[in-house]
Amino acid sequence: MTDKAKLKEETKKQIRGLILSSPVGLTLRELKTDYESFIGPPIPFRQLGYNSLEDFLQDIPDTVCPSWEKGILILKAPTDPTTRHIERLVSRQKIPNKKKWAALRKQPPRRNTYRPAPVVPSHLRNQIQNLFKCYSDGLPITHFEACFSKRFGYQLDYKKLRFDTLSDLLGSIPEVVKLLPFQNGELRVVPVDFRSGVPPKINVSPKADSRVPSASATANTVTKYSCISKPSVTAPSSTPGITQK
Repeated sequence: MTDKAKLKEETKKQIRGLILSSPVGLTLRELKTDYESFIGPPIPFRQLGYNSLEDFLQDIPDTVCPSWEKGILILKAPTDPTTRHIERLVSRQKIPNKKKWAALRKQPPRRNTYRPAPVVPSHLRNQIQNLFKCYSDGLPITHFEACFSKRFGYQLDYKKLRFDTLSDLLGSIPEVVKLLPFQNGELRVVPVDFRSGVPPKINVSPKADSRVPSASATANTVTKYSCISKPSVTAPSSTPGITQK
């Protein structure tokens, strides 16, 4: 048997198995969908030398028995002694309504919807870390995006990074920031080294002790008061004829 003949026999077995699994038969579209969902590649009718799927199905009457029902082409498997027990089991399936069965078949096959957890890029982590050097006491989460945009010149799009919310993004980097409860149920974003209850550090230039005059003050005082001359004491002049006692 040639490779082409083997492929044809294998395709016929797969099509027959799909048709037998349906108690009400399959439409042409349902056959295509089921074949690609359960077998993998489309039905290889071109590789078998046919111009269309309909031509291929008409050429395998031992596998497919097409019939028209209410203007719709329904594909069923012909009666075969080797598969009669399978047909009996399938026919015993309780299908109260053919329309209901058709609606169930229209549901798309379940696919693997797993996706890896989103990750914050390293450059964004560094930017967030640098942002809180300017806000060491933290920020309300409602102000975070505005402050970030003002600091770095672009809007932080957490949805583009596949995060549902901003808090999800910030919560995924506990080594950079942490979220604390704030007023009215709001969250507060603080740097990871933030310690609650510690008053913020305020950089204030040291004030000179008022009790100890500075050198400049002393100099100014000396200059100020050096401009005022002490009143000179003049001895009374001797007047002729007046004897001082």
